[in-house]
Amino acid sequence: MSKLTDDTALALSKVAESAIALAKAEVRLAVAENRDGLMRSCFAGGLAFSSLLCAQVPVLLISLSPVILRYIPWPTLLLSIALSALPALLGFWGAHRLVMRMQKKPAAEAGSCEEAFSTHASNRIPLE
Repeated sequence: MSKLTDDTALALSKVAESAIALAKAEVRLAVAENRDGLMRSCFAGGLAFSSLLCAQVPVLLISLSPVILRYIPWPTLLLSIALSALPALLGFWGAHRLVMRMQKKPAAEAGSCEEAFSTHASNRIPLE
């Protein structure tokens, strides 16, 4: 009987080890799938932040325009305001485009594990 007990214990330990290995593999897979989305969202946030920094220059030029107009003609001031606003506008446009692209991506391509761990009725195991 001790032989049977030893075989059962060995089988149970192998099942437990397999379950732990499977759980570790699932976690590694989830991390690898979500890394791309995290990188994109961080890049979009950094782009939006740098655009906010670039937006300070045209605001400063506009606020100081009465003083600046005494020394340079108004077409030159308008050109300098437009050129200084261009990097901020391009940055905001790029960040907006990245965010919209992340929202339109289907869950399977976005790296989400929602389908695997979903509680939808079709995914439940019957308890019969």
